Amino acid sequence: MQVAFFTPGPTRRPFYRDGIGFYLERIRRLWPNVIYQELSAGSGTTAEHTKEKESALLAERLQKGDRVVVLDERGQLFTTEAFARQWQQWLHQSIRRLVFLSGGAYGVTQALRDKAHMVMALSPLTFPHELARLIWAEQFYRALTLWKGLPYHH
Repeated sequence: MQVAFFTPGPTRRPFYRDGIGFYLERIRRLWPNVIYQELSAGSGTTAEHTKEKESALLAERLQKGDRVVVLDERGQLFTTEAFARQWQQWLHQSIRRLVFLSGGAYGVTQALRDKAHMVMALSPLTFPHELARLIWAEQFYRALTLWKGLPYHH
């Protein structure tokens, strides 16, 4: 199964970029078939227009048969262990490509949320969208280590 993470980019702050890179390197040691792409959408004339442009760009990356997970603060909350169990369930479902979509500063449109198989929250707290990318990368790495039985998670 391929895992893809698409988000409107770029990640501008170096400390977020470095953290994302750090975890992607670790992720790829355990699951090499990972794509992380920051897409260039450009800003719109209003917040709503920006959200629509970014959501359309994210939707263009979807392929038939994708299992789509939209990251959104209003989504389903998981503990780390529950997310690791969800990862294991996805592995057993013969999914060709698992796609995580994360919006920019204004989130994603309802239409894109409606296309998702799951809407997932990283926390009940609100994070800057660049930090949410880093949190996803760390939590995905953590789920992989739990699945592999590695001593990262205590």
